[in-house]
Amino acid sequence: MALQTITFDGQPNGATVTTAQSTLNGDPVQTWQQSVSGTANYTTADAAHGDACVELSGAAGLASIALCDVDDAAPSALFSIAMYFKWVSYPTATNDQMGINIRGLANNLGRIDASTTGQFRVNMGIATAYTTALALNTWYRLEFYGSGLGTAASAATLDIYAGESTTLFATAGVTGQTTAAQAQRGRYGCFSGAALAGKTYRIDSIRQNIGSATPLGPWPAAPTATTRASDLITSPTAAIRAATR
Repeated sequence: MALQTITFDGQPNGATVTTAQSTLNGDPVQTWQQSVSGTANYTTADAAHGDACVELSGAAGLASIALCDVDDAAPSALFSIAMYFKWVSYPTATNDQMGINIRGLANNLGRIDASTTGQFRVNMGIATAYTTALALNTWYRLEFYGSGLGTAASAATLDIYAGESTTLFATAGVTGQTTAAQAQRGRYGCFSGAALAGKTYRIDSIRQNIGSATPLGPWPAAPTATTRASDLITSPTAAIRAATR
């Protein structure tokens, strides 16, 4: 039960994500999947962080890609996930089960659904109303977290932020639901039904913490490099020269 992170940096532009890939940057990925009716490709033209993200797309009709599964060693009633998401084009048909799916190893416990106008909702057996629509070509941070999994008091919340903002853009949540198992797997991509019908979107910078329901917040900032005087002056002679210039 620890924070796990997956990024797509360093991948070749346009290359297809394949089932042979077991790891990327960060923690191991247990499953990579591709379908014949949808595609998942790396793109270096756009990323929430670093130099590459994954773009998922599909023709109108049925398509399903479970892009990756990330497992924890031990199940927990608590989970917290953050993923960066950008619509390139909205779906052309009613969609469900896309983006993020929290699971036991064999049970669907809760998920995020999408509408044809770029909205999201939480579905945990009962579905919430859809949120405000997410704009095209804008990176959002989806924070999905919950508690009580494996009980009749399961709860899950989706908070949406624009990029690294800490101002809430939209939220949706359910409480008091019954789930069949504790959380142990996060699944990212598109999962079933018409989940890729006519739409294109990008994902990046996935973080998952099974064992905590605390929201993960913005992507950690890169450390700021500092230069010390002692790094620049390496000898007494150099110090004298520097002082007399």
